[in-house]
Amino acid sequence: MHDAKRGRRVAVAAVREGFSAVKLRTCGAARGHDATAIKSVRGESGGAIALMLDEHQVLSVNEAMVRCGVPDDSGLDPIEESVGAQDFAGQAHVAHLMHAPVSIGENWGGLLDAAKNIAAATSDLMIPDAF
Repeated sequence: MHDAKRGRRVAVAAVREGFSAVKLRTCGAARGHDATAIKSVRGESGGAIALMLDEHQVLSVNEAMVRCGVPDDSGLDPIEESVGAQDFAGQAHVAHLMHAPVSIGENWGGLLDAAKNIAAATSDLMIPDAF
């Protein structure tokens, strides 16, 4: 979500409609936007919803650690695919160093990708799209 005002509106609507979670797709927006968007949505929702962050595979491992490490105290659950889905070593590095849970799986090409991710311990949660 590139617009913090829109994020706040979506969060308020989600709470009113009974949703328990909102995914923020920041997708590599300007550094610092992640933390701003999280604070904005968290404040507007009164903490009544879980927040997930999706960088949509656009970050390098180093950038993921800088950007995704910022909101660790914001109660994110989870951070989804910050680095490329085929970067198993990078995903594992991010997953092992993050305080927030890391989720992957929506960009897997099939069961072989699932097996590679399990072997490399790339995440805390695996949420694949249907194969």
